[in-house]
Amino acid sequence: MRRIFRDYAAGQSMQAIAFALNRDGVHFPAQETQRGPHRRGWAVSAVRVILRNEKYAGVWVWNKRRFIKDPDTGRRRALPRPPEEWIRQEDAALRIIDAALWAAVQERLAFVEKTYGVGPGQPPRGGAHVAYSPYLLSGVLRCGCCGARMVAQTTTRTKGTAVYRYGAYRCGFAKTKGPAVCAHGTAYRQERLEGALLAKFREAMTAPMVDALARMVNAQLEAVFQGHGARTAELAAEMEHLGGQASHLVQFLATGGDSPAVRAELRTIETTLAAYRAEWATLEKASSLPPPRVHPAWVTTKLERLHALLRRDAQRAKVEILKHLDGDLVIAPRPSTTGERRAEISGRAKSDSLLRDQEAVCLQVVAGAGFEPATFGL
Repeated sequence: MRRIFRDYAAGQSMQAIAFALNRDGVHFPAQETQRGPHRRGWAVSAVRVILRNEKYAGVWVWNKRRFIKDPDTGRRRALPRPPEEWIRQEDAALRIIDAALWAAVQERLAFVEKTYGVGPGQPPRGGAHVAYSPYLLSGVLRCGCCGARMVAQTTTRTKGTAVYRYGAYRCGFAKTKGPAVCAHGTAYRQERLEGALLAKFREAMTAPMVDALARMVNAQLEAVFQGHGARTAELAAEMEHLGGQASHLVQFLATGGDSPAVRAELRTIETTLAAYRAEWATLEKASSLPPPRVHPAWVTTKLERLHALLRRDAQRAKVEILKHLDGDLVIAPRPSTTGERRAEISGRAKSDSLLRDQEAVCLQVVAGAGFEPATFGL
């Protein structure tokens, strides 16, 4: 710990300190925990937390929170107390960082935060910045060498009087923990990487691919409608069971056994029965009609909408991408030629992503809610 404080006070950056600790094989925090091995070494965030921890200066602080019991769940919830209620106590025997070194580190931390810290117009702290990022693959792409997230950053270069700004993707571990943890230090230009993916997406929208997707969706629809018979039988059994319970409760009330709890239970059963009857009627009507079928034009329309979204709105496009991906995209470097940087991006698509959460729409189709019985559309 003293090494971290000494190096930072001497002017080294947190990133340089993390790189050096990983290079020297220093045991990192939480290494023995369940998720520790996945962290694969020191990160800037760990160095920052240590530099701000007053316990290393022999100061213990408690009474930062108070606990109240939630009346609904019975669980205790922690609520922060205002700083004036905190209790601080110094214990020189537990101090491992002397006062002068601690003061020097805190002075530099305050200067760096004031000069370079997050301010108005900057992205929010924490993982939420991914949702606001203008980078299409931020939060979607992982390093194929170590599994870390690929992080996006804007780089500024000057050439003479001209200023150039461009975005790039880099491995988060290679960037923050150094080559001892991950040697995948390549920076991929945003416009080239995203442009290549969009081009591949467009190339994949061929007639044979669209036909294959339409066949797959139609097979899923048939499977959904083939399961209606089993669900209808299940609903019939449930309605018979609940009907018997309701009859017993009605008989109890009719013989003078008035009870608010019994009346409330009867209302609950009647509400459930009404919902079951409505679902049963819809399924019965669906079973008398052929399953709806998807036309390849519908698939093409869905793909065109996604392609347009990918090009114009990175934030909304990321939400849509995640609906269709089974896990993350993974990028791995490949042998490059002179003047050309090569990489391979791989990922798996969900087989049912085009119909995700659409079973209710299917039922509306066959029930005649504004669509032709033999077609499926959104």
